[in-house]
Amino acid sequence: MQNAHIGDVEVDIGGKKYRLRYDWKAISEVQAQFGTGNISSLFSQASPDFVAGMLLIGLRRHHPDLTKEQLFEASPPISDTLKKIDLALNIAMFGPKTAPAGAAAGDSETKKKTSSRRG
Repeated sequence: MQNAHIGDVEVDIGGKKYRLRYDWKAISEVQAQFGTGNISSLFSQASPDFVAGMLLIGLRRHHPDLTKEQLFEASPPISDTLKKIDLALNIAMFGPKTAPAGAAAGDSETKKKTSSRRG
């Protein structure tokens, strides 16, 4: 479940619920690891390494002991996991009240809503 007040998004990994959040520190880590370009363009990769890296960064605040090996062992569905990551990133960028409703990676409607808010 999403905590709209502080921007946490719940993600299920191996049958356990975790809290995902991209605060400024986490976004800086994403940019350092994956580049400062358009983060959403990285979603087209959808490689397990990318998903695990994004998860580890977003989960670090609440779950600092989680490892990449644990994520690979759990192997959560990539598509569902990317949707949760995208939602958490949208909350970080636009705030919980203005994040596109139902934001999801690769969702053209979300991209339209997101791009219209930037201008």
